[in-house]
Order: sequence, then structure tokens, then C-alpha cells
Amino acid sequence: MHNKSTKTPNNSITTPPSRSTTRQIATAALLFAICYISTTYLQIRLPLASGGNINLGQVVILILPLFLPLHSAIIVAALSCGLADITLGAAQWLGATIIIKTLMVLCAYKVRPRFAGYSLAMVTMMLGYTIYDILFITRSIVGAGVSLVSYLIESIVAITLALILAKFIDNSLAKFKH
Repeated sequence: MHNKSTKTPNNSITTPPSRSTTRQIATAALLFAICYISTTYLQIRLPLASGGNINLGQVVILILPLFLPLHSAIIVAALSCGLADITLGAAQWLGATIIIKTLMVLCAYKVRPRFAGYSLAMVTMMLGYTIYDILFITRSIVGAGVSLVSYLIESIVAITLALILAKFIDNSLAKFKH
């Protein structure tokens, strides 16, 4: 099947997007929704005096590189988590979120073995949000440091779940190739 070119009103020729482009856009949109929903609504509260939660959106961010090219994975992570910040009334974190999620995807995408990439991504998250908290939110090392315990627990859970999912996805994709 070939793509048919058409003329637009200004007489320029356009070619419809290929199936792979359409599939990539649909995949990105689906992962955006999954990341947004899991960040906004799928949180497990930690029974710590300092509070905190396990945000399951972190797992989605770690596995984005399995489905999308780098630029698409960055856009999905940064924008879906940024929108979650706004939805949750935490717009003051928006700038940090966009930068941190971009760096997390880069780590998950580029660093191998996978465990090292996921671990570096989560360390980036912990340090990024802690530094931002110290500089712009609490302006207190002690106040921001208290959050490190919940970030550490969240990171261990996210890395573990992402590694399990990645193995399952790899095995599933291998079956489809044969």
C-alpha cells in the first residue's frame, strides 16, 4: 500500500503520515494518559511521620524508552507529570518537574545495564527535587532532607516494578518477533 499525495488549497503537496508515525503518535498519547493517571491518582501513601507517597508514574517514566524514541519519551514524561503537578495543586514544582523528568528519561534511555539506568534516573529524581525544595520551596536543608526517606522508598519500589515490567515486555516482544 502506498501513500497518496494530495494538494492543499495553497497548491503544496502533502503526504499523509505513515502507519508507523500514526502508531507512534497513538502510543505516545496512550502512554501520556497512563503516566498522567498513574502520577495523579495511583499514589500509595507512606506511613511515615514526614508523609510522602509512592508515585506509580515513576514506573511509567522508567519504561517509556521501551516504547518510544527519546524525544517522544521526554515529551510524554515532562508534560504528563507537569500536568499532574498542576492538577494536584503543586504548580510551584512545574519547572523542576519538566527538567527532572527529562533527565530521568535520558538516564533510563541511555545508561546500560537497565538497572544502572533506572537507578541513576531515580537518584536524579531524589536529588533534583531535594535541591529544588531547598532552593525554592522550604528553603531548609532539614525540611527537604526529611523527604529523602520517602524518595528512597519510592525509588526502590519504582526500580523494582520497572525492572519486572521491562522483563515482561521484553519477553512479550520477543514472542511477537518469532
